[in-house]
Amino acid sequence: MPSYECPRITIPGHFFNVWNGSNYLSNFIEDQFYKEMSVSELQQRYAENIEALVRLNNLAGKLYRSNPLNKTAVFMDISSEDVLNLLKSLNRYNVKYLLVGGMAGVVHGHIRTTQDMDLWIKKDRENAIAFVKALNENDVPGADLLLDMPLIFGWTSVRFGMSGFELDLGHSLKAFQESDFDSCYERSLTADFEGVPFHVIHLKDLITEKKATARAKDLADVEELQRIWENQQS
Repeated sequence: MPSYECPRITIPGHFFNVWNGSNYLSNFIEDQFYKEMSVSELQQRYAENIEALVRLNNLAGKLYRSNPLNKTAVFMDISSEDVLNLLKSLNRYNVKYLLVGGMAGVVHGHIRTTQDMDLWIKKDRENAIAFVKALNENDVPGADLLLDMPLIFGWTSVRFGMSGFELDLGHSLKAFQESDFDSCYERSLTADFEGVPFHVIHLKDLITEKKATARAKDLADVEELQRIWENQQS
């Protein structure tokens, strides 16, 4: 599999750090507008990315439900407290996971609505036990059933937290198999959500995955994510 160097970013926390070897900031900042921003301004911009997702999701859900002709649909009601509690538990039990899907795209700078939070979980017994402990710590119903269950995106999901947002879980992706997890994890991006670190699939791997999925919405995402990637390299 290909190897990519990856920066570290802090999103809404008290610090914003990006590094890539000795090339600080320049490999991550999207364009000249970003390059002219101070570190504090950059910190604010990435905090705004998350807040924009929250507002957009909430507005989209209200507008969708305002039309009685629309079928029932779930728009993820994001609670920062729920997300923080989940991330803390995943870290406490040393769970090996990667954030993938729409929320991973948001972290990389592409803000759009999303109906769930996708987690790619490393498949091995020790990690499964740790993951179930993390879910039980947050009172996820039926968490113990996941211990011996194959995790398949689109088929394996749980409701989580006071806001009841959905976690979609998988042991493999379309473009990456279970055996690819370690290499993807090694080149993943480590970001901080209000001071709590979490792991996000590398932007280039996310693009590869969305191309492989080939759904209309994913192919639309590819265009924007590719633009972000190209700006990072310029």
